[in-house]
Amino acid sequence: MGYLRELGFGAIGTARVDSGGHHMMAYNELHIAYSPDNMVMHALWNDNAPSLFMSNCDDGHGTVNIPRHRPGETSANAAVARAWFGEETTKDLDEPFFAWLYNQFMNALDVGDQLKSYNSGDRAIRRGGWQALWQWLFNTILCNCYLLSIHANVDDHWHVTDKDK
Repeated sequence: MGYLRELGFGAIGTARVDSGGHHMMAYNELHIAYSPDNMVMHALWNDNAPSLFMSNCDDGHGTVNIPRHRPGETSANAAVARAWFGEETTKDLDEPFFAWLYNQFMNALDVGDQLKSYNSGDRAIRRGGWQALWQWLFNTILCNCYLLSIHANVDDHWHVTDKDK
């Protein structure tokens, strides 16, 4: 994460929390720690379940006010979350900015996976695994080229015609 920041790229990621030790956190509780060089922020935030975050583009102190609905009685971590809501069905939550930012852009990788799933090839592979590796690599390259072309600053009229040959 620190290297990405040195290159000028911001990144936010999450990790799963194991099942032990964090179940006593209050709803909307936030714990923050920083790397020794203060370039990477690590956070543990309890929303409906404890979530671990790592970010090189936010210090963890900003918030975004989000209206939230009280979770159902049978949802995970309902006892902690419903106690915070009390009798109210909706309540404004000051969500950490890094969590809000992550939720806004986490779908970007899923779009690439979705595009790859549309072009599976559906060819039977009889011997060896090289065809599967080649097909996966080729499909990944095609999808990445398409995604890069969307963001490229290239004129739409740039193309090769028979006269150019």
